[in-house]
Order: sequence, then structure tokens, then C-alpha cells
Amino acid sequence: MIGHDDYAKYVLPYEQELLDRFPMDFARVPSVLGASTRTAGDASEPGARVDEWGSVWTALEIGVAGEVTRPAVSDWDELAAFSPPWEMISGSQVKAVNAFC
Repeated sequence: MIGHDDYAKYVLPYEQELLDRFPMDFARVPSVLGASTRTAGDASEPGARVDEWGSVWTALEIGVAGEVTRPAVSDWDELAAFSPPWEMISGSQVKAVNAFC
């Protein structure tokens, strides 16, 4: 699976060239997710990174999502204290989707 950063760095320039030649037939829904306060690292580079949920991923090469090496919840006893990344869906982003529809 290719991550968002990999996509922007390696695929997007080629996609834009194709879209310039062959415009999209369908409208795209606006992105509504906000930024997570938990993320760290670069998903487009080998090494460790932290995802939006707080899980640590390790990738050994470019273009590979890698594997979870430390989950956000590593034991069922931690689940009660875990909080999802609510900051990603708070605010007025949902209004943008409703306006699009």
C-alpha cells in the first residue's frame, strides 16, 4: 500500500500529467480530515513513523507502508484509557462534505 506522502512525492507528478491530458469525469469530494496531533516521521521514507492513532510503523524501503511495530493499544487493559484521534474530525470539515453533496 502506498502512503499519502509517497503518493505526493512519487505518483502525483505523473497523475497530474495524465489529468492534464485526460481530465477527470467525476468530481472529487473535498478532504475533511484534520491533522492528528500524534503523527511523527515521514511515511515516504524508510524508518519509523507514528500514525494518526498513535501506532508506530517501521518501513524498510520506499513505497512500502511497513508494519506496526508498536500498536497504539498493545493490551486490552489499555483500551479504556485510549482516546481516538477526535481532533481529525472536529470542527467545520464536515460542513464541507455536506456542502459538496
